[in-house]
Amino acid sequence: MQSLDETTPPIDKENTMTDANHVPVLDALAEVLKQRRHANPEDSYVASLHHKGLNKILEKVGEEATETEFSVPRRSPDSASRD
Repeated sequence: MQSLDETTPPIDKENTMTDANHVPVLDALAEVLKQRRHANPEDSYVASLHHKGLNKILEKVGEEATETEFSVPRRSPDSASRD
């Protein structure tokens, strides 16, 4: 199995797609977030967001989604589906 880095759980490449809705990178991300939420808020940004509550987490997710949307060039639906 391969890990994304030393802090992420390993990914089993042979069993990464069990169905059309299974996304292993999201599983790895969820595990990292689960581990970091219990860290010291002074040492972990994720823990500090959890310490501040759900509204702060949702605000950050919204900010990141907006940044992602604006970083993707505007394309026609046909060209986007080819990517």
